[in-house]
Amino acid sequence: MKLYNGVLYVGFIITILGIYEFFLNDFIFKSYIRSDYLVTLSDVAYSSYRIRTFFYHPIVYANFLVILFCINNFVNKSTFSKMILNLLIISNLIMTQTRSAWISFILIVIILYIRNKFILNKNENKKRSINPYLKLALISLASIFLINLAFLFSDYFVEVYSYIMHRVFDLQSSYGAISFYQRFFAFVVIFHEVFMNIDFPHMIFGHGLGTSGAFMKTQQSYISGFATTDNTYLDILYDSGIVGLILIIWLHVFLVAKFVNKNASNFFICNYLIFIATSINLFFYSILGWDIIIFFYLLSLSFMLIEIKIMSKVTRSNIK
Repeated sequence: MKLYNGVLYVGFIITILGIYEFFLNDFIFKSYIRSDYLVTLSDVAYSSYRIRTFFYHPIVYANFLVILFCINNFVNKSTFSKMILNLLIISNLIMTQTRSAWISFILIVIILYIRNKFILNKNENKKRSINPYLKLALISLASIFLINLAFLFSDYFVEVYSYIMHRVFDLQSSYGAISFYQRFFAFVVIFHEVFMNIDFPHMIFGHGLGTSGAFMKTQQSYISGFATTDNTYLDILYDSGIVGLILIIWLHVFLVAKFVNKNASNFFICNYLIFIATSINLFFYSILGWDIIIFFYLLSLSFMLIEIKIMSKVTRSNIK
């Protein structure tokens, strides 16, 4: 928990920097990034700047924001700071223009809602912790503030809405089409190579860790010299074969069974949502290229497995 508290503090700083970077309309840590990598992140491909703070890529920053959202809603004890940070997270998430993270964020909210509503059977008749008249006054003041804000920045909100819609349906522009076709091409060639074009042992056990990138580099793809599938599950299928993919599926089924358990702790739920948020995003990029995502992916998984082990020991000792 203390580790995640530290992440919250860092999260506040990063998201505020993200707002600043958006209005600056430039990468504030540009001087600390390799020049050759900055070329690949040229703003020419986008109609408006995609924020990333000190992360190399907007997609990775957006994935971190979804992780931060999970931590904030389970670790942060202050209702006020939780609300402020959630607003900062959502604002930054929009400004990254990252569709995969938007999908991940929406699915996380839905999963959490389903668990609370249908598994825990939580209803809205909770004991009130705030005076209802004070609550009404605060809502009224907040509404007045938001209406005035919307009036002052109406043109900006229209622009935000328009570029969200543009990113969601961006298959018409040259960049949006290339992004889609590159991923689809990777899907086709990996499936063809695994199931149609290689011998049986490779189909079952794969080619070895990291070989999918080298294979993709030999293919005549939409993006010349693109040495990745842009999909971690395709990497697993090619590198580790059907066995590796089955192990990943089994792990998810095993963890879902623990997640739906009514006795699961808030810390376990927090780590599960971090793990799932990252797992969803792995459909859209290769995790081996991003150390920070690997860290949270393995950290959340480790915390869950440790808690499962401890709980199983407690259960066995109680039986005895």
